[in-house]
Order: sequence, then structure tokens, then C-alpha cells
Amino acid sequence: PVPQPTVDLSHYRVSGPNRFGTAALAALDQYPAGADTVTLAPAWAEVDQSIAAGYQDGPVLLSSGESLHPITAEAIRTLQPQHIRAVGGGVSDAALREALAVAGLTPKEN
Repeated sequence: PVPQPTVDLSHYRVSGPNRFGTAALAALDQYPAGADTVTLAPAWAEVDQSIAAGYQDGPVLLSSGESLHPITAEAIRTLQPQHIRAVGGGVSDAALREALAVAGLTPKEN
């Protein structure tokens, strides 16, 4: 076989150190000027992530446990959303409150 030239494919790939990083990098790649809305989905629930991707008004970031992953929090700061929604029961109330606080938003009263 003929040897193939070595080609750097890194500029074709969006890939972070983990799923949180990959989601954040994809969000920043798609919305370099920021996003009006960010959707949070549970990091370990692919069905909820797929449903979240159906909202086409902003990026999907991932949440896990009772607090935001630092990469997710930094992406929210950078994107400066005016709205945050959570999809699925796997996004805890604590993580949602933290996301709102990071974005400088106040939870709405019912």
C-alpha cells in the first residue's frame, strides 16, 4: 500500500477533555458571540440530551450531580445567556440554581 500523508485533522474536530468539555466547546463554536438561551441536560442521560438538542434556540450544556461542572459554568459565563432551561429530571434544582446564578439571572416566581 501507498503510505498516506500525515494530515492534521484537529481543526475538523470539536473535542474536549470529557463530555462536559466537548459540549462547552461545541456551544462556543456554534455561538461565538454568545447565546440568548442555554439548555442544560443531564450528562449521563442520552435521551434527555437528544430531546434538549431539539430546542434550536441555543446550545446544550451538560450538568451532573448537585453542582455544575466548572467547564459548564465557564461556558455559561462566556455565552452570557438571558434564559436557561433544564431538560429532564437529571438536572438537579441545585445545579439549575447555580447555572442561573452564574448567568446573573434570578429564578422566576410561580
